[in-house]
Amino acid sequence: YHLNFFGQGAEAAYLQRLVNFYSLAGRVRFAGFAAAEKIWGEHHLQILAARGEGGPMVITEGMICGRIAVTTRCGFTPEYIEDGGTGFLADFATPACFGAALERAWEQRTSWREMGCRAHAAIRSRLGDFNAPERLLKLILENRR
Repeated sequence: YHLNFFGQGAEAAYLQRLVNFYSLAGRVRFAGFAAAEKIWGEHHLQILAARGEGGPMVITEGMICGRIAVTTRCGFTPEYIEDGGTGFLADFATPACFGAALERAWEQRTSWREMGCRAHAAIRSRLGDFNAPERLLKLILENRR
C-alpha cells in the first residue's frame, strides 16, 4: 500500500511525526491540495476516520469519480454509503472499529472497481443531473411568485 494525505491543516506536523515514529516514510506522502479528478484518477480508496461529519462532500466527490470510501457512521454518511456495497462504514472512529472496516475493505479489494461503479450510480441517482446552472434556473422558475 501507499498512503497519500491530501489537504493541509494543523495536524500535518503531528502526522509527520507519527510517520517518522513508525518508520513509514517510504509508504506515506503529504500531497497538499489537488483537484478531485487528479486524486481519483490515481487513487482507489478514500479513508476518512471522521468523528463528526455533516454532508460528506469529499465522499460525494469520490463517488462521482467511481471511487469508494472507508469512513465512519456519522452525520449523513450512512445515507450515502451502503456498507459493503458502495463503501465501508465503521461504527466509530476508534482504532478497533475503524481497523475492522479497513480490514473488510482490504479483504474485498478485488471488488473495489465494481463497488466504485455502484457508488457512482448511487450518487448520480441521488443528485440527479449535474448541470448546476440549469438546475438553478429550474428552481428559480418553479419557485417564483
